Amino acid sequence: MYEKVKSALAYAKTNRDHFLKDLFSFASIPSISTDPEHKADIETAALWVAQKLETMGIEAVKIFSTEGHPLVYGQWLLAGEKVPTALVYGHYDVQPADPVDRWDTDPFKPDIQQNNAFARGISDMKGQIIAVLSAIASIINTGNFPINLKFLIEGEEEISRLQRDEQWYLKNTGVPALWGEPEYTPDERVGGRPTLEVHGLKSGFTDEGGVFLLFPSSRQF
Repeated sequence: MYEKVKSALAYAKTNRDHFLKDLFSFASIPSISTDPEHKADIETAALWVAQKLETMGIEAVKIFSTEGHPLVYGQWLLAGEKVPTALVYGHYDVQPADPVDRWDTDPFKPDIQQNNAFARGISDMKGQIIAVLSAIASIINTGNFPINLKFLIEGEEEISRLQRDEQWYLKNTGVPALWGEPEYTPDERVGGRPTLEVHGLKSGFTDEGGVFLLFPSSRQF
């Protein structure tokens, strides 16, 4: 096992510049999902992901059209039926770069400064996608991947398209009532402002009988 890890790490180090080039190419696509003017860029990003999966040897790669933005699917099922299958999820869409004048560099022209890469979406989450795909490619190209893989990369993570009201939560969770701050929507209470109240915890001296407490003489009570 250690030799396989060493081989994969060596492959990754050898191909570092290639992986970095992939990152810069991917991050340069202004795939802003909330702006209709960037619909073509969204489609370009989806195609980029699909082509990247194909070059890795991932099978059954397909771009699915949806009512919103396309999603990309692929699978690598060569490890056999007796091992688990992991889902690799990610999203290729990004938030708008506004206000652009607050950027020191062009948000869609990736740049490295002091070993840090700067671009819109490079950490959320195009960087993670490239890191995962590069790691998988390093393992596949130096041996067999130990489990099966399915890929689902979508383009609407940055869009809050589904609005779930109180009745949706009551029906789908079976809880008798919702909790949290009523001035916020159910989605906001679940995702942005979760609330937990805990009651009934014991503290202090709980055994039967009295207890003698000695306080510092300098303290006023």
